[in-house]
Amino acid sequence: MSNEPVKATGDVPAWQVPQEFTEASSYQVRDALQQIIEDDLLGPWNGSLESFAPKASGPGDRYLVGKLGPREVAKSAADASLGGLDSELGGDVNGDDGELPDLLTPQNAGRMWASSMGLSFAVIAGIDKLSVTASWGRYTKSEALDEAGVSRRVWSREPVSLEKEVALDGAASYRVPLQGDGTQPDVFLAVEVRQQAGGLRVVELALVNAQEEPQNNKDTVWLFQAQLTVVALDGAQAVFAPVDDPLDDIAAHSEDPEEQHLRLLYRNELRHANGRNVAVHAEVHDGERHAHRLETRWLPYCDVPATIALQDSEQLAGLVLSMDALGATTKRASVLQTKLCPWCGSRIEVSAKTTDGERRRILLYCANSEGA
Repeated sequence: MSNEPVKATGDVPAWQVPQEFTEASSYQVRDALQQIIEDDLLGPWNGSLESFAPKASGPGDRYLVGKLGPREVAKSAADASLGGLDSELGGDVNGDDGELPDLLTPQNAGRMWASSMGLSFAVIAGIDKLSVTASWGRYTKSEALDEAGVSRRVWSREPVSLEKEVALDGAASYRVPLQGDGTQPDVFLAVEVRQQAGGLRVVELALVNAQEEPQNNKDTVWLFQAQLTVVALDGAQAVFAPVDDPLDDIAAHSEDPEEQHLRLLYRNELRHANGRNVAVHAEVHDGERHAHRLETRWLPYCDVPATIALQDSEQLAGLVLSMDALGATTKRASVLQTKLCPWCGSRIEVSAKTTDGERRRILLYCANSEGA
């Protein structure tokens, strides 16, 4: 792959100039494309200390996602009622977003933006403190020389990264100042902790931009590429419990065989946090069910494993795969009369009269299944 920009040569336009590419696998090409898209939409495009070209628009126009706006200065009593629309935690115990107020003027509807983002998660018993890292990009105007040597004011980025300890055994709701006055910070972490049965704690954590919007250079008070990372104090201990672990008690959630079957099939697909205005990625060590690191992501992605059919297996002996043969046969039951158990791979005989519910129960209560 080539990272060098292609330039026009003489009378030959740039798109007709031959390019040379290094050897790369399809996985490397996909990862490189994903990174380019993320740099383009989220930023920073030119590195953590990037500077824009003279006369270029600000970062608010350049980047589409990953930004938290300031608190708008109220111009009337009606506007003041909406001033704290998105500056505090507004979700329930499960981390769901709060509802917007019914009163919404056309003026405010055109100026609504997120001023906070965060996540909710469950922490195992015995953990009284967590380490939280809040990071974002701060863009300001600075002097720089253009190609002609003339000094011009351009937008430049300053990376901000602050690591804080968050206590879980103190107040149920409090703020951790990140920027500004300690009593009235303009950027802070909003923390809420709720005790649950068995010593489990449900934690809601949000990064809040409470700065006031200035008249000029409004992008200076926005938080770009905002991110939260949560780990244990040692950075490695797996302390984040999964939400609704299917292995806790499968039968207690539903008596529907189909739902029980699905919980068994997806028993290793775990969710460790709920995002608010943002997605959350959890890192889990192999063989473990608790996560050791939670990280917010504005552009989430997921690697889906490929499903490859068995080849030349004795269990598939006699299975008709030809579409022509299947279309011509009149003995549908004889062609589709066997199933393979997903747990042990053994062949399970079912007749043409077997209902779908009976098929699910046969697979669910296989004696060799891991969930039996």
